[in-house]
Amino acid sequence: MKSDPQRLFGDSHEPAVTFIQEDTYIKEQYLALQGHALIQINTEENLTSLLAGSISEEGFVDEIGTNARFHGLRSFLQLDSTENILVTDGGNRCLRIIDKTNFNVSSHSGKCNHKGANNDTHDGTFAEVEYSDPYDIIAIPGTPFVALTDGSSLRVIDSCDESVTTKYNITELNLGEKIILKRMGVSQETQLLFITTSADLIVVLTNDFQLKQKLKPKFILNWLTDFAGIAVVSHSTLLVNSGPSSIFQGLLVISMEEEKA
Repeated sequence: MKSDPQRLFGDSHEPAVTFIQEDTYIKEQYLALQGHALIQINTEENLTSLLAGSISEEGFVDEIGTNARFHGLRSFLQLDSTENILVTDGGNRCLRIIDKTNFNVSSHSGKCNHKGANNDTHDGTFAEVEYSDPYDIIAIPGTPFVALTDGSSLRVIDSCDESVTTKYNITELNLGEKIILKRMGVSQETQLLFITTSADLIVVLTNDFQLKQKLKPKFILNWLTDFAGIAVVSHSTLLVNSGPSSIFQGLLVISMEEEKA
């Protein structure tokens, strides 16, 4: 397919596209985050459409489509059971829901636009829970639950009883520095959860959130940017995207057989 970057991604001064997934309902279409907005990419016509929020204007507004406002979108999850999209609104320290039938935006959980200290986190119901820095969100294989990286913690969202519980905190490793959990990847085959961190470390957890392995590849991983992603190619191989701001731009293959921490 012939590409036209100027048509597809707009002016070079616009914010970069930071997270992208294939639309689960419409073939040849992709959903992505750009600035403070959710956009749709039509690969047939090489065009983008603004679905919700504003690329350049941040804020907090629950509204329909482009009247809604977000602040620092990090990732999203297309929910299988509905046509809803769950997004992490890091700047507002909460999760939001986008209804794909009409692009109405509503609050999901957390105290949106809360001005407390960044390390204030509390488990509880969707109305009670407080997030620190909600980042990546992913469905946990073999379970009905959703995992969320939030600062140094991995938290689990249970939609059945509408609650959020902290299941793992990387400070338990006593590494002597403040480490933030970043992007996640899962293996359907082995039901393992892989999490990149702000240090040169990848944490591997079992399906019940027990530490299985700490990967410390031979090259330094702390160049992983906010845009980086991680995918599980096989039970022993990871594919890590360094992100557009990295000096190591591109995709790198990491073997789980490499040096362990």
